[in-house]
Amino acid sequence: MSNYTNVLTTTPAVHDDGAHYTASGMAVPAADVRSREIAEQGARWLAFSEDRTRMKRPTLVAKALSSVAFSVQHGARSLAVPSKLVGTRRHQRALAALVRDGVGPWTPLGVEARGGGLTATHSGELLGTVQPKHLPWCRPLLAHGLTLHLARVTGAPYGYTLGVNIAFGNVGTALAGLLEVLGKAGGDGASEGPGTPALSVADADAQPTTGDAQSTTTGLSRRPPLRLVVRPEHDAVRPGADPDDVVLYRRLDGTACCSVDHVVRHSPTGIDWGRTGSGPADLALSVLVALTNEDTAERLYTGFEADVVARVPYAGGVLRAADVRRWVALQSV
Repeated sequence: MSNYTNVLTTTPAVHDDGAHYTASGMAVPAADVRSREIAEQGARWLAFSEDRTRMKRPTLVAKALSSVAFSVQHGARSLAVPSKLVGTRRHQRALAALVRDGVGPWTPLGVEARGGGLTATHSGELLGTVQPKHLPWCRPLLAHGLTLHLARVTGAPYGYTLGVNIAFGNVGTALAGLLEVLGKAGGDGASEGPGTPALSVADADAQPTTGDAQSTTTGLSRRPPLRLVVRPEHDAVRPGADPDDVVLYRRLDGTACCSVDHVVRHSPTGIDWGRTGSGPADLALSVLVALTNEDTAERLYTGFEADVVARVPYAGGVLRAADVRRWVALQSV
């Protein structure tokens, strides 16, 4: 039984043998073009991660630089971020099997959401968990193509505790995809930092008022401007976040989850968002019950479903408690 002695190597799965690139009459080797792209992706990753993790800026800068060097050295098509798994002590048999079976570098690993964290697997066997400090930036990218790869098993097969070095793959491409989605959904362009556009459902999206929402004293024929902001899921963990904020996220199999209890009314199988229907209706009711009271929730949840829940991006987000309560207050104007 031999241990891995090399880190990730260039393979057809991650290497891109492109042609030379010509600009301004000068031929630039494809490897140089790729290196520049990786460097740009590293800069975007740094800006994206800076306010989403408790890692200090010097640590993040060092991580960004080492990730760029790592990606260029191993011919990655997109920025790759090296890391390691924690909690491997309880999975020693599975790690020894990786060595025994000769599972090579860059082998894709499965990812499962467990207890608020992410667990890496291979052939159904648990290997360890992603370090908590990486969760705020990597979780939002999973829906946009972020991958997890084995780098090597560390330690000796006998007498020592085995560990696992990994690499987050496709980071640059996944980040570009996420930022593109957030940019298209940017509404009024509100943001809270580099590369973090928010989805704002603003005045132009307000619908004609009917029923109780009609104002008879002001002559308004439209609901007041809706300013509820749905922010990326990672925003919930930033310092100073309101504990009443409602986090909407999806498991890796697409199942919709919410940080408030499900009030079952229309959909016994679960909640949903991004559309109207039984699942979104239950989510609207659940959020309003959690943040207001049952009477208010009963009166307003169908409007909240149409105005807010139906417009939440597929990947989820954070419903600010203050914004929800402000929306409720506007309905009585």
